[in-house]
Amino acid sequence: MAHENEVFICYETLTGLINAKHLKKALKKWRRSSFVASEDIEAGEPEQDVRENAIKNCRYFVVVVTRLALESDPVKQEINSAQRYDKKIIICKDREVDEALLSELPIRRQLQYIEFGTMEDLANNVIEEIAKIETLQKRNSERKMTFDGSRTQIKSFDKLAEKQFEVRDIIYEGNVIPYIEFESNEGHEHECTLYTKVYNDFFERAYYLEAHFNQVPINKLKEILLIYYNTFVNYEHYHSAFSITQSGLSWIGYGANNFVKALQNQSLRYSQIKKKYGDETYIHHNESACFIDEIGETIFYIDTQPKSSSNLNELTLDFFSIGFIFKDIPFNTIYNEFFNKIQNVPESLKEVNGGLTQRFPLKEFTFKEEGFITTNYRDERYVSGLYGEIPIELKNNEIINRHNKIIVNLRDYHDTKQKRKHSIYGVKITQIPSGSYILDITGTWL
Repeated sequence: MAHENEVFICYETLTGLINAKHLKKALKKWRRSSFVASEDIEAGEPEQDVRENAIKNCRYFVVVVTRLALESDPVKQEINSAQRYDKKIIICKDREVDEALLSELPIRRQLQYIEFGTMEDLANNVIEEIAKIETLQKRNSERKMTFDGSRTQIKSFDKLAEKQFEVRDIIYEGNVIPYIEFESNEGHEHECTLYTKVYNDFFERAYYLEAHFNQVPINKLKEILLIYYNTFVNYEHYHSAFSITQSGLSWIGYGANNFVKALQNQSLRYSQIKKKYGDETYIHHNESACFIDEIGETIFYIDTQPKSSSNLNELTLDFFSIGFIFKDIPFNTIYNEFFNKIQNVPESLKEVNGGLTQRFPLKEFTFKEEGFITTNYRDERYVSGLYGEIPIELKNNEIINRHNKIIVNLRDYHDTKQKRKHSIYGVKITQIPSGSYILDITGTWL
């Protein structure tokens, strides 16, 4: 008998079966099929094979974490299978179980969890979580960033922004600004923190191709970015983002054109350092800059250290690394095509063990915004993110705490005139091999 259900419910029999059965009934009312071993394995069927097949064919893997589940070998085996098949795992922790004990389960990914006190709580929370995931996936697919589907090449760097179907803008006091200025921790002046959505998860293993240049002039950077977007002109592009850090300040924004504009405004940015910290403030001879763009299941990045220069035409980018991060080994020759075009082909594909992405569970808390990140979609402008002071609930995280403010990516889109409360419920941190970080701080509308 075939067992193909949307939800696989993993539990320990003595302490979790009643919860699993109630959840199955609630999901059925919601018109979602689910698998509970005690009810769905028929007499005479090979139990282990049936469980394995059900996990392989499910969409969501729900773990009911009771105290005895932490010591259950069958529960641990099922979790390992779910991770092997790369299933969406939803951890449901009994309120009586200490959060620290979750480390006893063989979960290699640092995932968020939902908490329950009763079987009614469990059912409601799981249904709400699945609905949240599916709403987010739908919104992402509808509003993802793409370039013109034709093969028309972009003729100049200045025309690059015009080819974007959807552009993120930063709104401050009613005006569009190219980047936001944040106070930053000087101890990390050669590492950038970028705030943007990252759709892919690089956990147990990731691969990357990286090339290196020295002393890249600003016009060469424009040429490389133009080659990149022309090479991948027919690929789906998600939100690009950049960050520049120097002597206690960081400048953060979106889009390749704004990235170059920010670099060209170096003298203006440095005057802000003097204005904020005094004329005697030491400015390092290099600043740190990073740009990323996501295409399909790949992250493109540039990580570099621009030299300080009083002459824009003499501005050069030292320690210039450029590359792609992959979830799986890439077989498409288009990446080599790109490196050939920029005349610098990496020697080999490198592997990262230990994972590049981490998730941190959060209990929802409200967020007070100072300004908006907007998205232009079908001639309309929507709010897709917010920025403001870092909440006290996040100040104990040393990566998030590098800035005095944060940017929150909203799960849903709203009209710019709509005033509502906002909350934060998730954090995802992805490290770029050369040392910078991408922060996806996820929020929603209350």
